Amino acid sequence: MRADVWIGLVDDLGYVCTLPREHADCADRLEHVRRTLAALMPIESYWAFPGGRVFGELCTWVERGELARAHQAARRIHRMLAAQTYRHETSALESEGELPSQIESDSERQAQLSRPYFEVLIVDEMTPSEENALHRRVQSKRSPGFRIFNDAALARAAQATAARTAVALSSRAALPTEADQQRVSIPTVQVV
Repeated sequence: MRADVWIGLVDDLGYVCTLPREHADCADRLEHVRRTLAALMPIESYWAFPGGRVFGELCTWVERGELARAHQAARRIHRMLAAQTYRHETSALESEGELPSQIESDSERQAQLSRPYFEVLIVDEMTPSEENALHRRVQSKRSPGFRIFNDAALARAAQATAARTAVALSSRAALPTEADQQRVSIPTVQVV
């Protein structure tokens, strides 16, 4: 579901970038982009990549009308998510050139993906400054061989969970309803 929404976002941003601002479809498609971002917001807050900061920047670029920049960022994020290169190539988001999916062969890709990758889920209520302090403490504990660190609130690759005391076991996020999902064309999955 998440990948499909990112594909739609990339397509919509690409289409809006080609339209003149006065075009009849421009306002409608831009509103669809905003609804898609709003639907992604509670989902993306739980993932290490692209992370809250990068996702926030993407939303800001859309609101400022920097649509070409937003499209390029969304395209890069989607490609890195699809290929899982974000685990080892986070610098690709900052570069101006094309994405380094320049892994020439399957064996190179497998070698890169086989490098250690570990995610930990930490459950606690924290202020942003407490989150930053925890981020710095965890980052300082990693071994020098692990070059990349991303923080996450929830991810399917989490191999450990640290639940701190007195944590409310409910979400403050207003997750999209089925009607919201249909409005932004988020496919629903039915388990049989």
